[in-house]
This record gives sequence, structure tokens and C-alpha cells, in this order.
Amino acid sequence: MKNRTRLRYDQIFGILLISPWVIGLLLFKLLPILASFGISFTDFQLLTPEQTKFIGLENYIRLFKDEAVGYVLFETIALGISTIPLQLVASIILASLLSNSRLKSGNLMRKLFDLPSINA
Repeated sequence: MKNRTRLRYDQIFGILLISPWVIGLLLFKLLPILASFGISFTDFQLLTPEQTKFIGLENYIRLFKDEAVGYVLFETIALGISTIPLQLVASIILASLLSNSRLKSGNLMRKLFDLPSINA
């Protein structure tokens, strides 16, 4: 009986610890995604929101008929395919250089790299 109580306590404690993350995910990620998806089915006017009306799939039909969309999509994919591997390789090389034991000023270099991320 004591083990079951301890297990139940651990489960409740785990849920309490993860709940801020779950609430943040729902509020700041999932809710805006769903709102954007809903707005995509309307003719939303930012300056005059009272004139917003439901138009269904018309925005998506117009999107697939536009010739510039294919070009922009190709450029975005090409940029991602070219830059992501280069950044990954550069990051791994830099990390291995900084963690090398023969580097005399390794701690200083690590601190200098972390300095821009510190908020004053």
C-alpha cells in the first residue's frame, strides 16, 4: 500500500512539474496555430475587422494558382537544404575545437561565445 501511495505522489508531482510547460505550449504555440488556421478561411481585414467574412477555401485556391508560390517554395527548400547542413558542420567543428584539451584559452573562448546570450 505504501508503494502505491508513493507512486501516486510521484505521478501528481510529475504532472505539477510539467504543467507550466504544457500550459505554455497550448497558449503560445497551439492556440496561435489554430487561430491562424481559422483566419485562413476568412477574408480578414486588419484595419476593419468588422468587415471580415467567411470565404472558405478561396484563399487556398488562389494560393495554388499563383505562379510565385512555386518559386518561393523552391527557394525556401533550397536555402534550407544548403544552410542547415553547413551550419551543423560548422557548429560541430567549433564545439570540438573549443572542447579540445590542448586549447589553452578554451574557458575564455567559451565565455566569449556565451557572452552575447547573457541579458544584463
